[in-house]
Amino acid sequence: MGDLSIRVSDDDLMKKAKELVAVERYLEAARYLREVQDVTKLTTQFRHALLWADEMESRLKREQEGAFVSHGWKKEGEAHVNYDFMTYHKIDSNNRLTVRIELILESSMVVPLLAVLNETNLYSEWMPSWKHPRVGLRQSKMLHEFGRGNQIVQVTVDMPFPIATREVVQHAVSIDAIEEAAAILIRVKDLPPGYFDDDISIPEPAKGVVRIDFDAGIVIRACPNDHDLLKRSKRKYPENEHKVLVTIEKSIDAHVNYVPLSIINFFTRQVIKQMLVSLLDVATDIQTGNREKHAAAIQAKEELYGWVTNRVESMFAKFDSGSKD
Repeated sequence: MGDLSIRVSDDDLMKKAKELVAVERYLEAARYLREVQDVTKLTTQFRHALLWADEMESRLKREQEGAFVSHGWKKEGEAHVNYDFMTYHKIDSNNRLTVRIELILESSMVVPLLAVLNETNLYSEWMPSWKHPRVGLRQSKMLHEFGRGNQIVQVTVDMPFPIATREVVQHAVSIDAIEEAAAILIRVKDLPPGYFDDDISIPEPAKGVVRIDFDAGIVIRACPNDHDLLKRSKRKYPENEHKVLVTIEKSIDAHVNYVPLSIINFFTRQVIKQMLVSLLDVATDIQTGNREKHAAAIQAKEELYGWVTNRVESMFAKFDSGSKD
């Protein structure tokens, strides 16, 4: 950022931060914003940028250090046939469920994977549902979109008796951390009332629907050659592509006092795995040209998906140059 012994004005610091936020460089923007002396000058946008950067820097550090291993996770499953992935979960004393997924993909699957996650209006095309117990998507829709990889979505899910229908209104933001960590980050969190300015309208939940707390982070980076999943892999990856490690960690507080063990087991052993496999199957279909609606969405949003392609290439260039140092 330069020699801060030469005092830079708050206005100049915020001007530079604004330029970085405009290109999703939130971690670098935060470095400038932390030097602002008069914090009353920080806009809502800047305060959000600082919060998002703090959260994702912490998450990224845990990933790089492997710190999650010693924090009470239960390994739920592992697969090595069509895809290489591992799933974990833990439940705290307040019935908050946290799920962790480690997944290896070839680099050409990054855009298809993100398209499946990002195109919320197409969730009904692929999300699985269950009759016994009843679990399934009721609706999903985009509420607001702020340019590249920055959106507010509403997802409503039917739950098994006696749990009422649950809903989340969440904000997702993409973060370019190529320069700092050779990684792409995605931060997703439920929106509390008044989080954004008054011109952004968030609908009230329908009668009988309960809003939940949701917090998730996705870290996309080059896969280390010694990763445990690769050691046990049965897949033949394309020789002309890099391997990508995708880590997804999400925490859900469904606002229930008690959840039967049978429901917990159903979600941790069946729902999580089936949702992941369905997501990956659709991403594979997109990669091979068999999902017309998703392909049309990718083409229509070239600014977003073209940016992802470019950043993945830059990520491996950064990773390769670091490996040679």
